[in-house]
Amino acid sequence: DFVHRLEHHGSGIGNIESLAAVFLRNFHQAYVAAKAQGLPDGYYYPLVHCGTSFGNYKEVRGYLLQSAKLRERVR
Repeated sequence: DFVHRLEHHGSGIGNIESLAAVFLRNFHQAYVAAKAQGLPDGYYYPLVHCGTSFGNYKEVRGYLLQSAKLRERVR
């Protein structure tokens, strides 16, 4: 299920490119899952942050916003 996938993909990541890729994939999946179920776009977003092993998604978001190089590497 959706929450299980988030927990699995959010664990054991150590470098910033991998963590950023997981961050983007998880938030995209949250958006896609909500749309497919007719729910509001951000319905699953709290689960993305709280349902994963890493609590540093806020920092990763900041890195992605500030670094064009990082965005290009995880595209």
